[in-house]
Amino acid sequence: MAAVRFSTAGGPFSGNLLLTRFQAPRFQGNANGNIDLSVFHSLFKIPLIETIRGNIALHTDFDVKAEPRADETLDYNVVKCEGGVNLRSVNTKLVDDKRTFRNVNGRLFLRNDEAGIERLNVELGSSDLQIDGVFQNIVSFLKKDGKIKANVQLKSKLVDISDLGNTTKEEKIQDGRQFVLPDYVEGSVFMEVGRMIYEGHTFKQLSGNMLFGNRIFHFPSIALNSAGADISGNLTIDERSPEIFYITTNITSSNIQFKPLS
Repeated sequence: MAAVRFSTAGGPFSGNLLLTRFQAPRFQGNANGNIDLSVFHSLFKIPLIETIRGNIALHTDFDVKAEPRADETLDYNVVKCEGGVNLRSVNTKLVDDKRTFRNVNGRLFLRNDEAGIERLNVELGSSDLQIDGVFQNIVSFLKKDGKIKANVQLKSKLVDISDLGNTTKEEKIQDGRQFVLPDYVEGSVFMEVGRMIYEGHTFKQLSGNMLFGNRIFHFPSIALNSAGADISGNLTIDERSPEIFYITTNITSSNIQFKPLS
């Protein structure tokens, strides 16, 4: 059993690790305490992160064992992985990513093959997001044997779609077309958005449930306000080829106004 104890500006941290069965290793242990992320990143560079600061409070217990495969590789089986992480005023930027995630606060938790988010608040460009949700089938996804199953609630005062992508519009044009909608996750998102901006268009008071999977976003019932008109109905967005979208919709409105052509 190897014990680790240290203290950073964020507070004390302790952990224990037991490693057995070296030919097919088994990792058992726990980690508890507070970590100053800027200090941690300066000591142990996290490959995908360019900059990070803020604090986390961590508590977790884990038991992961490796099982030999016929091809002499190892398959890792998560026997137990439970715990939580509280994020406090975290600011981070990923490598080769235009986005900076600011003022991230909330709680993440693990329950073996399930992960969750509780009141996660984040600022991204001019956008603000509050996210609650549960993500299942995590182990199969990490083994590339399945998809993540998600059930999420999203609230926001303002969402600018241009804030959400990891590249600028000019970079996308230069690199050629790429798939935009994901195919590694499926599930549902219930949204309540005060204003959504996309390509110069503003949509207000958007609410509804979105089902997604296999690069298809389906809104069975959605309501919003656009150009002063109250609109409701259903909408399906299907990305069959990179950045080629097939859109079908059935919408109604009782107060659409048409202006004369000048």
